[in-house]
Amino acid sequence: MRLTKEQIKNIASEIVKQFKAQDVLDLSENAFIELEMEDGTKRVSKLNNDGIMQIVVKLLYDDLIKEDKLNEEVRQIMLDYRDEIDKKNIRYGDLFKMIKKKLAHERGIVL
Repeated sequence: MRLTKEQIKNIASEIVKQFKAQDVLDLSENAFIELEMEDGTKRVSKLNNDGIMQIVVKLLYDDLIKEDKLNEEVRQIMLDYRDEIDKKNIRYGDLFKMIKKKLAHERGIVL
């Protein structure tokens, strides 16, 4: 993963600040949400500032994990076709981006 957990929390904090500044969040007194954490446990969070932060952190983390898995799959595809790629003198970086974009589109992953 390219970002540390601390960096993800900082980004989430900025997102929540922007939501609040734009009156996007309406935090009612009795609002709760159940989150499945990265270790598989479930946590019920009140939709207050901390609860919203947990949600945004989890969404960002989950997206980064999806992208990491996609990157690994692209690397494996390129390894499988390494000989053909070398014979055709195709640039690795360009091909990596092309395959990643295609797979992301097919799977509905936003990059």
